[in-house]
Amino acid sequence: MPAVLESWTQGQYLTAFVVLLAAVLAVGAWIRHSDVELLAACTPRSAALEWKLSPRQAEAIVDAWGTKLRWPATRGTLIDTFFFIPFYSTLFALCGFWCAAGLDPQSPWHAAYLTIAWCGWVAGALDLIENAGILTEVRARWFFVAPPTAAAAYVKWTLLGAAFLMIVGRLVRILLARFF
Repeated sequence: MPAVLESWTQGQYLTAFVVLLAAVLAVGAWIRHSDVELLAACTPRSAALEWKLSPRQAEAIVDAWGTKLRWPATRGTLIDTFFFIPFYSTLFALCGFWCAAGLDPQSPWHAAYLTIAWCGWVAGALDLIENAGILTEVRARWFFVAPPTAAAAYVKWTLLGAAFLMIVGRLVRILLARFF
């Protein structure tokens, strides 16, 4: 665990959690607002390319955007890259460190939650790789990057799903121990 977090109180963790959650929600709303032009034109959202394993599917999405909507799609991806990813990955990391903070450092669960915390940042790094692929598809029209882009997305979502389940499990255990 980063040394600075070892001395944090529950109140400090809670404050950081609320600030990061607010930032994630605000940037998510910004991305949603940025995609309004895409939705008005009945085309896929800016994040649609993250799931496309096939270069043909990726090309069809970029073609649907056409030249006019390439900038709104790019803008959504850039907002995600520079604002959303740092906030959500740090939020997941914070939650993992917070879960580990209440456990005996010799416990295997302590190590598991520290691993989950670092997985938040690893997922963010995978998201950056994914966004580099998306930007390559949109701006350079190099669709051969679709399979590795989607692979990064699938691994990212798997890590985040596992982290989320572990964090919720710890929260449920804390609540049950407190009230029963």
